[in-house]
Amino acid sequence: MSLCRFEQLIGRIRQRFAAFPDRRTGRNNNTLKTKGYHLEHNFGHGKKHLSSLLAAMNMLALLTHTFLAYCDEAYRLIRATLPTRQTFFDDIRALLRYHCFPSWVALMDFMLRGLEIGPYAVPDA
Repeated sequence: MSLCRFEQLIGRIRQRFAAFPDRRTGRNNNTLKTKGYHLEHNFGHGKKHLSSLLAAMNMLALLTHTFLAYCDEAYRLIRATLPTRQTFFDDIRALLRYHCFPSWVALMDFMLRGLEIGPYAVPDA
């Protein structure tokens, strides 16, 4: 890469970050690094495109989890009940290891029932 091309690239990156005064893009990358997505660990593997593929899959996972947090009431309720994101994913991993659920809704319903929250909440006696 020539010095001129490099300077153009840096200029474009600065313009992009200037367009986001709250550094939203930087915050999302920080989330990818610190919330169990292991973004830094995945870079540097492979010869050509593996690191890019792994980074794209991590960003897709973050997008999916963000979407679920806004749109899926059962997901929100379960995530609010469990102490950490890691606990949530450990529970899902364990459940899927031993049982095949027909759908995401069935898995969420099973977890709601097991945690006795939402429509399965036990009323105070």
